[in-house]
Amino acid sequence: MTSSFDISRTARLSGPVAGLLLAGYLMFAASALILMPSPVQAQTPARIYYSDLLLDARPDPAFADSGGKTRREVLPGVTGPETWVEHFVKGDDVIETLTYNSLIYGIIVKKKDGTNEYWALNDDKKTYALSEGQSPSGWSIKNPPAYGDVIDKVKALIAAQRFDDAVTYITEVTRNAGLETAELYFYRAFCYDQLLEFTYAKPDYRRAISLDPTIADAYFNLGVIYRNEGNPAEAVPLFERYLVLYPTDTRAETIRSYINANK
Repeated sequence: MTSSFDISRTARLSGPVAGLLLAGYLMFAASALILMPSPVQAQTPARIYYSDLLLDARPDPAFADSGGKTRREVLPGVTGPETWVEHFVKGDDVIETLTYNSLIYGIIVKKKDGTNEYWALNDDKKTYALSEGQSPSGWSIKNPPAYGDVIDKVKALIAAQRFDDAVTYITEVTRNAGLETAELYFYRAFCYDQLLEFTYAKPDYRRAISLDPTIADAYFNLGVIYRNEGNPAEAVPLFERYLVLYPTDTRAETIRSYINANK
């Protein structure tokens, strides 16, 4: 049994959600905007252990609220759910380590004079060497676009109903600029939705939800897809969660009728 509530999708995001996403990106951007490696000094050992690089270092108090580390969602060549940037201070230096599944792949030492040292994990998986000419894997993003500018362009493309162009643009910035957020996944899913490419829309909506479980519209839009596919077992819990997050929707009673009829 189905109901007749409006199945139009929405690309609305609440201000607080967007603000949280932007704040998270700005924290990431501080790590992404990096300089070229400093010259290798003659006395610098070719190989050095992590414990030597972090000797006398302490967690950066600027990241105390996050336990001294921040999540990195995109890492070229090393992508996974447990990718972190850990933040330390050592005297006047700031040190950032890139950790994936408990293995530290790269270390940046940011000097007071503005120069940086980049240390890459050696093949022995125990020691590090200065990376000459390029940053360690995962730290190679240079001059990423401002997140606000990216969102403004995405919204403009959607407003012009240029959904194909929006999908292409979002894919480029998530892949090449390291901008992977719930907001961008939601907008790409919405564009796929409008293009009737539901096979691609569904995983993007789920990815948006996994990154930010408070995006109500992702639950609703995904629920509509499953409803129209005749799959109430998937649709019902999505609509239930949607109503928890957005109980004042004018379609709330009709949505509840669909839920009750298909449980």
